[in-house]
Amino acid sequence: MSTTSGTVIENDQGEVIDYQNNQFLKYKRASIPHEVCDSIRLYLDTLELKWEEGVINGYDGEIDYRRRKNKIAWVDDADVKQFVWMQFQSANKDPDWGFEIDALEAIQYSSYKVSEHPNDSNYQMALNDHYEWHNDMVQDVNAKPVKKCRKLSMSLVLNDEYDGGSFEVGHFSKGEILTTTLPLKKGDIVVFPSQMEHRVNPVLKGERKVIVAWAWGPLYK
Repeated sequence: MSTTSGTVIENDQGEVIDYQNNQFLKYKRASIPHEVCDSIRLYLDTLELKWEEGVINGYDGEIDYRRRKNKIAWVDDADVKQFVWMQFQSANKDPDWGFEIDALEAIQYSSYKVSEHPNDSNYQMALNDHYEWHNDMVQDVNAKPVKKCRKLSMSLVLNDEYDGGSFEVGHFSKGEILTTTLPLKKGDIVVFPSQMEHRVNPVLKGERKVIVAWAWGPLYK
């Protein structure tokens, strides 16, 4: 996992971005070999995983498929968590970060597909899988001996047999969200502060498979 000097990094077009010393508006990218991705996918397939809907409820208590529509399985495997933890530790060496992180929760294995019901009378069910703008901030005020929160988030793309499903990060400025599209491909890893807004655009063909994880630590002071 490469690091940057200070808070100046380059975007995917090679343009320098100066985040004005804001450690919460930058992200780190890395990649692993395709054969490692394939090994991870094969290993995950040997586990007894329970697939469920990735759910966001609307104000009426019903699932809001406009905001999120995909399938997820939770992975609490020691080997997978050790691999993920190494990625967080590497990214966290960035001179602007060095966050106090000390724990992982169960890892999320996510699947995004084209709708199986394109002509459904319920237009939400006809939507292709996606995940609208959100951030990952969660606090556990009951954690002992100290309260904790998510500090870093990670996505690892495990395949490339799909179209669409682009990943974007963004932040609000003067009432508007300024976005950067990260053209993540198989083997690409992105680590970013859990406060950062991000989304997965609709998949247009095939199936997008990704590992999502969060590193926790004591509340910011």
